[in-house]
Amino acid sequence: MGNKDSKEMTSNPSPGLGDIGMIRDILMGQQINEFDKKFNELESSLHQTESNLNDKILNLKNQTDQRFSSLEKEIHERFDLLEKLVKENTNMLLETIKQTSKNDRHNMGKIFSEMSQKLLQ
Repeated sequence: MGNKDSKEMTSNPSPGLGDIGMIRDILMGQQINEFDKKFNELESSLHQTESNLNDKILNLKNQTDQRFSSLEKEIHERFDLLEKLVKENTNMLLETIKQTSKNDRHNMGKIFSEMSQKLLQ
């Protein structure tokens, strides 16, 4: 037996602490196990929630990027259309000015011709 006691003393340098741990396990073991189980469940739930949030954030980012690209494309298309309309309207106005100028010269020519006819009489 002396040999067994010396083995216990060498493997466990302070024999009183092992006994306290055993008493603690006997008294609190089930509660500690429940706390560990709940902690692990909470930790798992936290990781799952974090993963879900990361997925949702990534989804929102992708949707935002798509909407931004779509909006950018639509803006470019509208600007192109506006530019085309401005050019068309400018060309129409220039043509109207040319035609009006031509008509005015023609009318002025008639007036000068009539005035010269009147002056000659």
